[in-house]
Amino acid sequence: MPSTIVWGFILNSSRIIESLEKNGRIRVACWLGQKEITSLHMHPEKCLSAGSGICDRQVFESMLPHFPIFQRLYLRHARQKTQIGTPSLHDLQDRFRFYCDYLFDLLKRTECELILFSNIPHEGADFVLYELAKLLGIKTLMTFQLPFPNRHLILESANELGDYSQYPQLREPERISIPREFKKYHFYMKSWHSHEKRVLGIIPEIYLKPAHQQHIAQLIYQRYIKSPVTTFYNSSHNARFRKRVRKCSVVPNLSEPFVYFPLHLQPELTTDAIGGKYADQALAIEELHAMLPQGWKIYVKENPKQRAFARGPFFFDRIRRIPGAQIVPLETDTYELIKHSQFVSSITGTAGWEAITGGKPVLVFGKAWYRKLPGVFEFPTSMSAEQIAATEIDHSHLEESVADMLSRSCIGVTDPHYSLIVDNYDEDTNASLVASTLGDRIAMQFASPVVSC
Repeated sequence: MPSTIVWGFILNSSRIIESLEKNGRIRVACWLGQKEITSLHMHPEKCLSAGSGICDRQVFESMLPHFPIFQRLYLRHARQKTQIGTPSLHDLQDRFRFYCDYLFDLLKRTECELILFSNIPHEGADFVLYELAKLLGIKTLMTFQLPFPNRHLILESANELGDYSQYPQLREPERISIPREFKKYHFYMKSWHSHEKRVLGIIPEIYLKPAHQQHIAQLIYQRYIKSPVTTFYNSSHNARFRKRVRKCSVVPNLSEPFVYFPLHLQPELTTDAIGGKYADQALAIEELHAMLPQGWKIYVKENPKQRAFARGPFFFDRIRRIPGAQIVPLETDTYELIKHSQFVSSITGTAGWEAITGGKPVLVFGKAWYRKLPGVFEFPTSMSAEQIAATEIDHSHLEESVADMLSRSCIGVTDPHYSLIVDNYDEDTNASLVASTLGDRIAMQFASPVVSC
């Protein structure tokens, strides 16, 4: 049994780890669950009192190039604070060092052979743990919940996401039917709408169990009671942000050639962890402009859930200075923009999936889960903008490709929130299913190579 550090697998998904250990697939040396993760992110000074050693000098030198990514990921924890409470660059350097020391010592002390992440590392300290593991030759596995009921992936690296040729076929592909339209309920959304009452019933079941009540109470206290000044500042700051979006917006002309670029909500895994350098979405728009013919526009729409955090005061000025790039009003119909565009462009967003399933090609800049499906082009590409726009998507071929993709995915739920879209979901059955598949994958990683004579 490999000595294992577990990151995440909270709420109902904790049963997966319990099942793995019970069946002798792993030995849990350390489990960084919700309480420990929250403590690490919010109170890095506790790393000092943990009595940890110092990270090996050469290892730390190798970790330094990862600091800019850590900085971007970690700042997500400052989104509820005022600018006064946001960590400075120098503070983040110190925190990065604390994490490197503490987690390096943890890996050595536990003689760790495997790290299991319940999601792609995207919050800061988990990213440090992942990069340390790679440097030390420690095996890693992470799960990723697909936007389909009861389907997830097991990855060694986030770079594998979307490249289904790397995954073995686990079952025969089942024939599926995908509505050929932009606006539709996806498989997961259809299940959501058909089970609204069940959703409302399960949310209290998950979050109001005694084990989680204290954590929720602490969140409410920290965000809304402890600092009314912070709450007031954030509210006024967000109001100014929405006003700035309205001021920058121009009503689009749908009769002229344009590419539609809907912005991602940030900070989120979809950009910060799997977007690479294009977590800077303005950079992606600048790159997009460079490949467009003269006269083509880029219509950029802000995410309706976006708040002021992660949008600096010059973000929209940076976009507006790009020739042909225009911010469109928030109330502009996204499906009309997809319909009339030459093609859609995104980092990894759902709009790309909506586009190809309605027959419109898409250009992606990150590791989108759908990036290898028909009609999707990855930047950089040898194709011109005109060639991308002229691409016709064979819908039957798309359905076959999605069916093949799903045949290579694992059955079960690793993100508790996705249990809401699974018919007749049972926690014990799910834990057993996921643990069995994950256990087999672990066994494959530690299998001795066959030596031929």
